[in-house]
Amino acid sequence: MKTNITEIELQNMFRALKEKVESGSYLYAIPKSGLIVALMINASVLKTLEEAKGVLRMGYDLLIIDDIYDSGTTEKRMKEIFKDHLDQIEFHYLIDKRREYKNDWISWPWEDYEELVNGEDEELRKKQFKEGTKGK
Repeated sequence: MKTNITEIELQNMFRALKEKVESGSYLYAIPKSGLIVALMINASVLKTLEEAKGVLRMGYDLLIIDDIYDSGTTEKRMKEIFKDHLDQIEFHYLIDKRREYKNDWISWPWEDYEELVNGEDEELRKKQFKEGTKGK
């Protein structure tokens, strides 16, 4: 089933994230979807994994953001990268498929524009989603 996230739903999701960001943690956004989220809340983000590692080595906390927790692959990868600092990192997702929209195809309000600009094919993305190959 395809679920279209509305602008109002998105604003509520952003509000919850903005509160976390304003708590003082440094922010690392998962490229590309997490960067879209960071830009939407007007947040300043660390640009590279090396910058993020440096912040952790200095003892600061790190908030890692992404649009969707889907299969857990990205979080697992990030935990491996930051394995020496797991107590300093927190993950935040606009949608966590462990709790909601479990089998849904999520469509964000910005995707129509993204497809127009980048020429992404929604049918290809749906096929990748079904096969579990999106982003691999």
